[in-house]
Amino acid sequence: MRVSRKVGVVDSHIDGRLVAMNSEMEFVELDTTGEFIWSQISQPTDVDRIVGAMVETFEVDPDVCRADAVRFLHQLRDAHLVDLT
Repeated sequence: MRVSRKVGVVDSHIDGRLVAMNSEMEFVELDTTGEFIWSQISQPTDVDRIVGAMVETFEVDPDVCRADAVRFLHQLRDAHLVDLT
């Protein structure tokens, strides 16, 4: 699965937390893991690369990581922040 940020999405640190906002002015506050994934999709990429980077950075089982990352990416898609193909 390929992931890319939607055109017009902006992000900013507010009070020490990263917030991503879509073109409809709806926003999502990202936790540490969400911020890591968000940084991985600054350019279009695929889930395998995201999971690989997470497994290298965090002590996490690859299968659990993939399931959690895909679920989170679907949440970002539902919030109109990313495109999944």
